[in-house]
Formats: sequence, structure tokens, C-alpha cells
Amino acid sequence: MNAQSECGLNVELAKTKVVLVSELSKLAAALCIARDRERNETSARIKLENQIAALLPGKDKGQETTILPKTPFYQYETKITIKRGLIYKADLDCIAEIMQNPEFPPPIKIKTTKSLDENGYEWYRNNHPDLFSLISNHVEVKNSKPSVSVEFSA
Repeated sequence: MNAQSECGLNVELAKTKVVLVSELSKLAAALCIARDRERNETSARIKLENQIAALLPGKDKGQETTILPKTPFYQYETKITIKRGLIYKADLDCIAEIMQNPEFPPPIKIKTTKSLDENGYEWYRNNHPDLFSLISNHVEVKNSKPSVSVEFSA
């Protein structure tokens, strides 16, 4: 039989709730600390990836691998692969208006949402520079974050 407090509360239940709240508070604080560490580690990783990518310049799009040989100071062959890409952002309504009666279809994919057809956009760059110059005023292209992978082998 559980003891009752003067207020009629079950004393054991109240103790359990205090322990639970205390444990949850500790876990919540630990989670916040872990998230902060993860955010800092992610930031440090991205900074290192960008530094490596800057030392190994390459094409805006695609993947390139560099192999570093073993040295007297470092006993492993190191393979570094960098994958780069571009991010396109476009005003599709303006492009569609420019190309209302074109000889060629506009570089726009129509699904449930509209998005720039990146291959079509690049096709206009290579095949119709006059039309491309009109379209490109409504497209922003920037480099995506490079992806860097490193492998070691003995």
C-alpha cells in the first residue's frame, strides 16, 4: 500500500515523477550539447572539404580523383575524389514568356512543380546563344558544395 501525503498525493508516484523529470532534463541537455558538437563538427568537415577542393581545382561539374603516393612521412597511398556540381535557380515564368512561340521548346520541365531543365538550359547555351542570352538573365547558377571522399590503402 502506497503512502499518501497530507495533500492526498501518492508519495511514491510523486518521487517517480521527480526522477523522470530530472532524467529527462539531463537527457535534453545532453542532446543539445550533442547537437552543438555535431553542428561544429559538420562545419569543420565542410571547411576541410572546401580547403581540399580549393587545392585540387577542376571542372565545375563532374568527378575527379587524385592519388597521392606513399611518402617516407606517410605510409599510405591516399585517393581523394572530388565531385563538383552547379545549382540552378531560374525565373521560369519569364523564360516561358520569352519563348512563347519558339522554334524549340523552352528548357522547362512541367510536373506538379516547374523547374529548370538544366540540360535544356545548357543546350541553349551551346546551340542558340542569342536566345540563351535572353533566358540567362533569369537564371542564377552557382557552384554546389563539393563532395570530397578520401580512401587510404597500405
